[in-house]
Order: sequence, then structure tokens, then C-alpha cells
Amino acid sequence: MSDLPAAIIFDLDGTLIDSMPDVRRALNVTLAEDGRPPLTLEQVRLLVGHGARPMIEGALRLTGGLATDADIDGFRARYLAHYAADPVACTEVYPGVRQVLDDLRAAGVVLGICSNKPSIMVGKVLDALGMVPLFAGITGGDDVERGKPHADHLRETLRRMRVGAERVVMVGDSGTDVAAARNAGMPVVVVEFGYCERPATQLGADAVIGHFDQLLPVLARLVSQGSLGYTSEPSSFGWSAMTRVAVASRSFSRHPVLRAELLSRYATVTFNDAGQSLSGDELVAFLSGHDKAITALEILDESVLSRLPDLKVVGKYGVGLDMIDLAAMSRLGKKLGWIGGVNKRSVSELVIAFAIALLRHIPQGNALIRDGDWRQLMGRQLSERTVGIIGCGHIGKDLSRLLKAFGCRVLVHDIRDFPEFYAETGVEKMALESLLAEADIVTLHLPFDVSTRNILSAERLALMHPGSILINAARGGLVDEAALRAMLEAGKLAGAAFDVFATEPPEDRALIDLPNFLCTPHVGGSAEEAVLAMGRAAITGLDEACDPLKFASQG
Repeated sequence: MSDLPAAIIFDLDGTLIDSMPDVRRALNVTLAEDGRPPLTLEQVRLLVGHGARPMIEGALRLTGGLATDADIDGFRARYLAHYAADPVACTEVYPGVRQVLDDLRAAGVVLGICSNKPSIMVGKVLDALGMVPLFAGITGGDDVERGKPHADHLRETLRRMRVGAERVVMVGDSGTDVAAARNAGMPVVVVEFGYCERPATQLGADAVIGHFDQLLPVLARLVSQGSLGYTSEPSSFGWSAMTRVAVASRSFSRHPVLRAELLSRYATVTFNDAGQSLSGDELVAFLSGHDKAITALEILDESVLSRLPDLKVVGKYGVGLDMIDLAAMSRLGKKLGWIGGVNKRSVSELVIAFAIALLRHIPQGNALIRDGDWRQLMGRQLSERTVGIIGCGHIGKDLSRLLKAFGCRVLVHDIRDFPEFYAETGVEKMALESLLAEADIVTLHLPFDVSTRNILSAERLALMHPGSILINAARGGLVDEAALRAMLEAGKLAGAAFDVFATEPPEDRALIDLPNFLCTPHVGGSAEEAVLAMGRAAITGLDEACDPLKFASQG
């Protein structure tokens, strides 16, 4: 409609919802854990609007003084955990909001959210309130390097909304929102019932409203004035109603934020809402008739791809490519969208957790207490250990940097050479056999193919010394699992931890039940942050795909 903007970016807290009671509840619980007094609602109201860390620093100043940066980071993590446990226990949507949002969408206005709250929290809140589908693009404070009041935050929101910068209005409640809008060159409407430290009329907004019933007339008036840099035609929304997209991945299909962001780009999407594990004929049937698809662990071999003539593009959800026949895909003229390394930190942290758990005998200690026993188990520190990384790709490099903080000596083996990385980090390149003989901890970060199948054979495993441990959070099939079991049983290895197996779920109960073997159900990329990053990479891949052979040997 010509009398309304093409798009509106809303702030969340203090603009669309009153979340202050829940923020105060979580903040006061965390303060109480540290023996600090609680804050009143008015005190908290003056602290919000700039993100979690500034709020926490202000709360600590008011309740006894600031702590160290590490203590502040720990407080922030505990606060977010308390908040995430029930983010909408007392939160309410402001009167008139839902009706106005419905009216705007019915009029063809594209809606977005730009909040300084962490993106995971934004998603949890909107999902709990049933509001995720209303917004074409959603950004939190950790989605950009510089959040509001920097213009970059609004620009990223516009990018996710798939709209241009023309005919866009910001609606917020604070001086931060007004400054962000001004920096981005867009008009701004401020609500006077939000969390601002000053009267809304003093913020320099283009308009102020006291109730959401006033928003549509105000927007129409701003458009009619013609002095706010609008063009006469609305910008393109950038999504096609004709392109048909299928999402085979079960976890993507269940994720409310990813669903909303995909639907903001494509009108016709088939999700795997039945939660089926798709393969072979069932996968072909699900993908048939679609132009594009998002897949995860589904096997896309030539027998599947050759029966999908309509399918032109696949966006890969997750970092492994061993389930896709890249050569067949290229030969059949299909394109692939994939970004490597988007879950690298999630996997790297799991590896460090595995290493510390095995070195400190955490699983055995837990089992002792559960069985009614109580005795100390002597362990070893990760600090100053020698760690051998087999595969120096995205995850291997990220893990190398994390291990340096522990003072570890890091050895790597890779068929490729990365001299600049080695020089920068002090990592030592080494032949595989030498690495196995020297390392206290060996961790695998390789793709699975014919060249890496059982790369740690019985003969190579025998090169590891009896006090060493083995970690596999890469791909099943890289290790001779029967030989590994025999070595663990004989005490020729101190321990092993696997997130992946040759057959999943694993069938070797004798291996799984060993006290010095730790395992998880393929959760390396199952951190909330990693899931969002992988999903967004898959969505981007639908629009930025290329010849699959470009990615050969990268997954």
C-alpha cells in the first residue's frame, strides 16, 4: 500500500513486549547467588536497552561494585541461563501490538526485529509468545560486530528481511533506537511506555505514540509528508513465490527462527514436519517437484539425484559433505550452497570437554558416587599436554588456537600445507606416524572418504603410548573401532571419546560399556549458536550456490 512503509523494523523489549519482570527476576536470582541485594523494577528499567553486559555492569555497580572481566562474563552466563529457563513467565505483549502487526502484514508491510538481546534469547521469547512467523528478519545483539546504535545492526536486519533501505521505518523506545535509526538514515517512531531513561518526547524521534492503535495513522502521515527520503515505489522484497523449496532436515524443520527466516525468502516451502529420517525412495518422493532443497545427513548419491530432474540447488545444513556425491551432482547440472566451518567452535569446545573429562576421570567419578562410593581419582591437567590434531581445516585451526590458551604443544597432520597458519600460531606440522607416537591426546578432524576410511588402523593405533587418549568428533569410519576396543581393554590406551561411529547408533556394546570410553550421540554441532549458523548458511546457500566440485576435499 502506498500510504504505508514497505518495511518496519521493531525493537523488541520495551517496544513490543514488557519483559522487565522476567529480566528483573533472572537478574535478582543471579545477584542473590553472589550474596548481593536485589534491585527494584525501576532500577532495572534504567539499566536495560544496551545489551546484557552493560546491564550487568550497571547492576554490579549498584550492588557492591564491579568484579573482574572474568567474573562479569560468568555472571552474564548465569543470568542468561536463569532467563532462558522461562523467558516469558511474566512477560506480556503490549496492548494493541498483535492486531497492528496483523494489520501491517495484511497490508503487505514486511516486518523485522532488531534487538540488542542475544539472538538465542530473542528466538526463545518470540517462539514462546507465538510471534516468530510474523517477522521476515530477526537479529540479536550478537549477530553483528556492532549492535545498536550502530547502523550495521539495522542493515543486517534489512538484509535478513530481504528488503532495500527505502521506505523503511524504525519503531523503538529508547535513545539507542533513535540513534541507530538516524545512523542508518531512516525515520523513527518512539513509544512512550518503554524503557527509556528520558521522556520519549525528548529523544528527537519523528513521532511519538502512547498506544499501538496510533501507529498506522502516524506511519501514513510520515509517508504523506514525503520528506523522509522515501521513493515512490516500494523496494523489492527479494523472494519468489514460484520457487519450491523442500527441507529434508528434521532439526531445521523444527527450528522456529530458521523456519521464519526461510519463509521470509520463499513462499512455497515443504518442511519435514513428520520428523522422518529420509533416504532412498522416501527421500526422492519428499524432494520431487521442488526446485531447491535443504539437506543435512540425507544421502544424496547418483541414484537419488538422477531421479530429481526439477531439483536445481541444494543448500547444505551442516559442515560435512561426505553424504553428497559431488561429482554426480555436478555431472547432473545441480548446484550446491555450502559454507565450511560454521560450527567449528561448537565442535572445538566438545573436543576440549572430552579431553578434560577423560584426563580427570569425570565419567568414572560420577559413576563412583552414583554407586555409593567415595574416593579420589588422580587425574591429569590438559594444560601443557601435547595434542595431535589430524586434519587442519576449519575445526583443526580453531581448536589449535583454543589449545594454545592452555599452553599445549600442538602438532598437526594434514595432506595440505598451511605455512602462514603454522608461523602465526606456533603449531608444528608432522607426519601422521610421528604425531601418533608423540601426542598425549590425538583428535580427528577429517572428512570421510576412501582415503580416510580406517585411517587409524590397528597398526597406527599401536603407535600411541599407553597414557594417551583418542578423540573422534569428526566422522565415523575413521577409526578401526574393534582394534580400539581391544587396546582400551588391554590398557594400551588411557581412554577414548567418540561423538561419531561407523554405524549410528553404535552396535558394539562392549566398546560403549568400557569405563574408559566416553561417547555422545553425534552432538558436535548441536549447540544453539551452531544450529543457527548452520541453518543460516544453508539458507544463504540456496541463493549463492555453485558447482559442487568447487567444494571437493573441503568437507
